Amino acid sequence: MFELDAGEVSGIVEALRRLAAVDVAGADEQVLCDAALALESARRFLDATQCHVLGELEARGVTDRAAGQRTSAWLAHHAGLPSGVARQRVRVGTQLRRLGALDERLRAGAVGFDHARVIADAANPRIVDDLAQLSGELCDLAEGMVFDDWRREVHGIAEQLDQDGGYDPDRDLARNRLRIGRTGEQTVGHFELIGARGALVEAGLNTIADELFERYSHDNQVTPELPVPSRATLMGLALEEVVRRALAIDRDASRPPRTELHLLLTPDQLDAGLRGERTDGRSTDRLAEQTLGRRWTLHAGIVGFTLTDAEGRRVRTDPYAPLTCDAAIYATVVDSLGVPLDMGRQVRFATTAQRRALAHRDGGCTFPGCAAPPAWTDAHHRLDWARGGRTDLDQLVSACRHHHGVAHRPGWSVEVTDDGWTRWTTRGGHQFWGQRHHRQRAGPLPHAA
Repeated sequence: MFELDAGEVSGIVEALRRLAAVDVAGADEQVLCDAALALESARRFLDATQCHVLGELEARGVTDRAAGQRTSAWLAHHAGLPSGVARQRVRVGTQLRRLGALDERLRAGAVGFDHARVIADAANPRIVDDLAQLSGELCDLAEGMVFDDWRREVHGIAEQLDQDGGYDPDRDLARNRLRIGRTGEQTVGHFELIGARGALVEAGLNTIADELFERYSHDNQVTPELPVPSRATLMGLALEEVVRRALAIDRDASRPPRTELHLLLTPDQLDAGLRGERTDGRSTDRLAEQTLGRRWTLHAGIVGFTLTDAEGRRVRTDPYAPLTCDAAIYATVVDSLGVPLDMGRQVRFATTAQRRALAHRDGGCTFPGCAAPPAWTDAHHRLDWARGGRTDLDQLVSACRHHHGVAHRPGWSVEVTDDGWTRWTTRGGHQFWGQRHHRQRAGPLPHAA
């Protein structure tokens, strides 16, 4: 048995790189046929080596300690593989450690990775020992047999070995349980999920924990003042993230239906000025009034209203009238750059219309590199509400729950520039541009205001 040598592996990779650059257009037909089979044989040896390496990494937990990721997530990220492909390779590498005869055949090139995957997938915990004894014969059976027929044969043998059959989660439905309680500031819980339910939850939490690791790692690259949590912490945060995303989907589900009027006002209307009047010709009886910037105010009457510019031209809004006392009137003002302006300070939390405007301006979390969409973000007051902050658009910043917490850390701040971009400042004084619609602003930073 040879030991793994990094230099030898690098040499093989370099030789394969040179081989990939070979021009095959003028090659003899027989040479092409021989090369195709020889390369398939070489692929089997490479697959066997990779399975051994991945199985060893998984057994030692190397990537978890070094990078906070499971082996499959680490491989998918660094090798640019689909997550399902990476999980499959790691699974086969792990199963080979228990399927000795299969491992021997794979090392010898008698079977390929796809053969090993079929047997590894069939080797559930109930029959893995029995299948290990038969794996050599199953590999021998593959010689000269159509692959799909051989796979069906393996599945049939596995079903015969598995006398209890697949697990039925409904038989032990009551065993799926979760207990949760609070102790002071701590929320402590314990859960037990049986069969596929547990596997689903584990896979889902690990997937989101991997996402969080990428987010924390990116943040750490932006500024080392943001540390990367341990895997256990990431799993706990992943559970919170699952619930938060679920609630974000139904954010407005509990609210009763309301009549809404959403006005998008352009720079031309701002320059002309607007005034509202009752459609019944009587004096203005204000139902709703929202201060839209410093220069003008929109009024609405109970029966309905018209918008009249400075020259007396009317834009009737009868399709929206009559507006009842339960109506909600919103207006979004955009400047020449299409950046929404403030909508007034009537409430503590951003209104639905303001969240629409934030989504239009920010397009999701404004921390650079964060992929959180608008539905997963909070409206952060750049000046805390308790300290006199206003619920105006130029005072609100879209931030996912994690980066919302970052913005509230001591010494941290985030500003909104006149053209709608965010500028973040860390406790140590490091500044960097935020992003809009998941693209960070380029160019130098201006001096902080």
